[in-house]
Amino acid sequence: MAVAAGLALGALGTDTGGSIRLPAACCGIVGLKPTYGRVSRAGAMPLSWAMDHIGPMARTVSDVALMLEVIAGPDPADATSSPREVPGYLAELERSVARLRVAVPENYYLDGVDAEVAAATRARSPRSRASGARVTSLRLPDPQVIHDVSSIIARAESAAVHSRILRERPHELQPAVRARLAVGTRISALRLSPGPAPARAAGARVQR
Repeated sequence: MAVAAGLALGALGTDTGGSIRLPAACCGIVGLKPTYGRVSRAGAMPLSWAMDHIGPMARTVSDVALMLEVIAGPDPADATSSPREVPGYLAELERSVARLRVAVPENYYLDGVDAEVAAATRARSPRSRASGARVTSLRLPDPQVIHDVSSIIARAESAAVHSRILRERPHELQPAVRARLAVGTRISALRLSPGPAPARAAGARVQR
């Protein structure tokens, strides 16, 4: 990656299921998936309109904060962009963490990671306490349910967005991409939706 190699000070990434955070972690840089709507997606190739994000990637947290200040904010070209005011993210980094709560997951979070990674993560707790933060433990629910639901949404929406190329020019897609899109075409929106509410007869009284 250009940022990790020092060829660029920063870059933009798109993240639907991890494509900012995972490459950043593998390359030893900082990648941020902003809150949905914080950064306009106008002009970016869509995959799943309910899950796509655009965010900054850089070599330091400060650089990422500076980039986010520049790219965040409302955009009339993207109806899903947030109208909320953009705070000074760089200035926020200078605020004390005293009285902030830091939750350390007890389960799932460190499953399967290298011992060195787990040790480095756990070492942050004493440092956070020394800075005045309140460090607590937290048990997480099974993430498999969230993963399953998000996979259905992403596959269905991506098949809808790219249905034309899948139908007319499938040979232009890589086999793995084509297979993923094909799965989405088999997901029925009618089966996933609760359906319309039954019509109420005129004059009928509603029990409260």
